[in-house]
Amino acid sequence: MFSGVKTILGKRKEKNIVQKENKKNVARKKKTKDKNLEVEEPDDGIDISCIAILKQEPLEGKLLLEPVRELSRKHPKDWDYNDLMPIIKLLAGRPFIDGKGDNREGAFAFDTIKLDFDSYLEKHDDIRGLIDPTYVIADIGAIVNPNFLLNNYPQTVPLPVNFGGTNYIWTFAGRNRLVDATHLIGWIQCADPGINVFRFDTTSPAMQY
Repeated sequence: MFSGVKTILGKRKEKNIVQKENKKNVARKKKTKDKNLEVEEPDDGIDISCIAILKQEPLEGKLLLEPVRELSRKHPKDWDYNDLMPIIKLLAGRPFIDGKGDNREGAFAFDTIKLDFDSYLEKHDDIRGLIDPTYVIADIGAIVNPNFLLNNYPQTVPLPVNFGGTNYIWTFAGRNRLVDATHLIGWIQCADPGINVFRFDTTSPAMQY
């Protein structure tokens, strides 16, 4: 009899723990609701969902300098949601970070915290989805004038965003980023059979120097 009671109590305790965790997750999701962030509506059916809306312009590295300095005042193990949000708001939807010219110092500053920053995001899917870009790179190799026929790219698919003015690197964000990236890869390889195309999924935006 007592073993049966213990089993019931154990199940109740387990249920309460699960309910508490669910409440925490809901509260965490609510935190990502920020009227200043352009994001897609979250999809509860997806565990990790990139909801950032891709912008055309990169983030100027100099804008990261002060937020990074402020964040660096705390040890990474003490970081919380509010500490990272100033930087996340800047990075959300950006195709890459411009680290050229007077943007170099801010870009370098972000590089100094990037490993810890990415590590934090990888443990918090709710805010990771506000950035989380995907890149596609075509290896043109010895091809002199590659023509991927992008002028004929179907209008039903979002037009790829070029990385830093390059012609053979593209950026994707949003819930359909992997599907759109795969579509572009297929399009390129149909236009130029045998070409190598690479896809990279990253936690924070790439840097251009």
